[in-house]
Amino acid sequence: MARITKPLSAREVREAKPKDKEYNLYDGQGLHLRIKPSGKKSGSLITQSLSPNAVEIYPLAPFLICL
Repeated sequence: MARITKPLSAREVREAKPKDKEYNLYDGQGLHLRIKPSGKKSGSLITQSLSPNAVEIYPLAPFLICL
């Protein structure tokens, strides 16, 4: 059974703290936010087109992550 993931809020992104290891936060619709041990946050949007083998990854600009 598929796991339901709630959308990330601006508060969750702002309050995401660095840990000993790099970790990810997901919103369930293709948005991935990566938090590094240094505290840097980076994200990407992953989409899949109609072709089953075509996956596209779009990096997000840093100013979009600093909500």
